[in-house]
Amino acid sequence: MTSRLTRLPSLASRILFAFALLVFTGYFIIYCVYAFALFRFPYDYDQGEGFELNDSILFARGEWPYQDNETFPFYASNYGPVFHLLVLPLFPIFGPTLAAGRVLSFLATLLTGAIVTLVVYRHTRDRPIALLSGLMVFASNFVYHIGPLFRQHMTMVLFELLAVVAIARAGSVPQAGFAQTQRERGGSQTPNERGHGRRNIALSMLFLLLAGYTKPLSAATAVAVLAFLFLRAPKKSIVAGLGLAAAAGAIFIGLNAATNGQWFVNTITANVNLYDYSQAVELYSQFFSLHFVIAALAIGYLVYELYWDRLSAYSVWFAFALANAALSGKWGAGESYFTTAVVAACISSGLAIGKLKERLGSNDFSRYRPIATNPTGAPKGRVATTVLSIAIPLLYLAQAWGVRHLPTDGPIFGPLADLIGVGRGASVYAGYPYFDAIGYTQVGHLPTEDDIRSGDQIVAHIRSSDRPALTEEALLALRAGKPVVTNPTQLLNLWNNDALDPTELIALIHEQAFDVVVLRAQFYPDPVLKAIGARYAPIDDIWTNGFQYRVLGPRADYGLGCDEARLYAMKRELEQAAPRGIIRIANRDTTPEGWSGAAGVTEFEYRPDGEPAYRVWIAPLQWNGTPPSGSGAAYIGSNACFMFFDLTLPGAESVWPSARQDTRRLLEIRP
Repeated sequence: MTSRLTRLPSLASRILFAFALLVFTGYFIIYCVYAFALFRFPYDYDQGEGFELNDSILFARGEWPYQDNETFPFYASNYGPVFHLLVLPLFPIFGPTLAAGRVLSFLATLLTGAIVTLVVYRHTRDRPIALLSGLMVFASNFVYHIGPLFRQHMTMVLFELLAVVAIARAGSVPQAGFAQTQRERGGSQTPNERGHGRRNIALSMLFLLLAGYTKPLSAATAVAVLAFLFLRAPKKSIVAGLGLAAAAGAIFIGLNAATNGQWFVNTITANVNLYDYSQAVELYSQFFSLHFVIAALAIGYLVYELYWDRLSAYSVWFAFALANAALSGKWGAGESYFTTAVVAACISSGLAIGKLKERLGSNDFSRYRPIATNPTGAPKGRVATTVLSIAIPLLYLAQAWGVRHLPTDGPIFGPLADLIGVGRGASVYAGYPYFDAIGYTQVGHLPTEDDIRSGDQIVAHIRSSDRPALTEEALLALRAGKPVVTNPTQLLNLWNNDALDPTELIALIHEQAFDVVVLRAQFYPDPVLKAIGARYAPIDDIWTNGFQYRVLGPRADYGLGCDEARLYAMKRELEQAAPRGIIRIANRDTTPEGWSGAAGVTEFEYRPDGEPAYRVWIAPLQWNGTPPSGSGAAYIGSNACFMFFDLTLPGAESVWPSARQDTRRLLEIRP
């Protein structure tokens, strides 16, 4: 009887571990179902996927995706080239389609999960814990949402993980300069060990370079790797850091030179966005509420190593990744900024459990080896090990419950949704049968055949003319065989940083050079949206993937056109006449300094050599203000839409002596 009672905890532990593995395997299957559904979906599922595909297509043609946003086709990328280049070998298999990039991201996620499993097993020699740690990668809502998308995130995380694994192995190889010295080992260092250490450091720097030119968000991992190396070998860390900086800098300078400065504009300037701390706080809250078990274990393991052991590369990585996730407060950022922290937590939590078992003196919960005896004679080690053997699978099951997400219809997922209390057909987004513990989310559901048919309807509108279309999503133009015109968020970011002049684009809109305009989120800069509204009218509204796509065609009659489109068209006409310089909009809808009257005046400024030489103020016909006396600004007349004032500054006579006459002629101004 006693023997049976002794075996009961071991049996219960095995059953619980088996059940936990079954549940997490179920999450992996759900992830695969989602991924394969996306492979078959030919349109943008997440905003921006089509632009990533277009970047790869441009590389395949031998063209840079880092182009001038102010000239046709007003398109550029704001990401590094590595991911887009890695997609190219898949084009012969899948064609230049979204499936190529989605398969690459899916494979990157599979490799990430496998490496996490191997790392935890290598340190703990515990197969169930290693498998649960690896499967947790796919169970995370954040990884599930973005893992199989045509985006750089998971490829970046894979390179980050490889860099950390390499530097961790370098730190574990005893060599000169590391904390574990020859004296501590009680022996000498072999040449093979020295070579492996140098090789792993070099590999780590290579993977960091690849991660950085996949997505700059990985900079925090570079700091974490070099910080860990500095703790073990300061000189090697400095040398490696300088080498990495030199390589990254040389590539940066080369790319910038090859693209005539557009690399800097599109990857640096365009990535400076507004920050909303409340968005970051909300995402941190989601991260901890969803990943509460692995996050707590990872933090606990970090504290343990900080005070009672040596810091491992994985704890340092987790700390930096978690801090770096604060960048999720940037406009355009989101949960993807936490994927590195999720993967780091999966490893650290597995190592934490391994450390707990090691401290209890057992690496196998089926063996009870008492490590001490309490005053009553009962083995304390047996009690602690028994409790832990039951608690650990229960913790993983609690974690599985915390991240629950699944489709909620069909012969398998429908009954499963009922079984776990979610309910068959439950939805968190646009009526799609998909449940997610995160609540409302625009990703995670399975796209339908109706979504494909709706996308085909939009493409039919675009194909109805031989002229280019202005589409807010690139994939629609690509499917229609048209050039991709504009990257809206890129234009918006540059506009917000005062680094974009949309004159040429708005002039084409004014001329109705596009037969079709397709809007979804309306991410264009404000003057572009105003110009579109002035020259185009809705002709169809089509819903697909939960979003309303508004299809617009040219307005047959827009009256006098006293609007944003006309304003930028006038600017373009002046620019074409002005020699050796540009016309910039110095002020828009303001009251010029010292002038009387209400706001609403726009100021054009001519700069032939960087200094203003001629100014034109444009006001609505009903504006009642006047320039200050003695300023030199003079009323020069009006046209059908606006009244005009100008000021000729010293030096203008030698550059553009006919500035006032040309302005009157081109803008049809009458006294």
